[in-house]
Amino acid sequence: MAVTSATCDECTSVIEGDDIHPDYDGRFLCVKCTLACEIYTLEDEISDKKKWLEETHLQELRKMGDSLKKLKAQLKEIEEAE
Repeated sequence: MAVTSATCDECTSVIEGDDIHPDYDGRFLCVKCTLACEIYTLEDEISDKKKWLEETHLQELRKMGDSLKKLKAQLKEIEEAE
């Protein structure tokens, strides 16, 4: 027998018919709470990726950019001295 109604385990609203979708933990969530959980998860993943990117690549790129600025400043000083 199919479930015809359930209560959202997050906000306790009543979920009817085709809107009933248990998540991977077996919790029943309404559409609003499902979207909120998906948004939170995606924002968390983006944050983790940005942190990883900063630690692995962006820090080195900033160092290279600083070195480039210093070299350009040195060249400018030499050119102005001529």
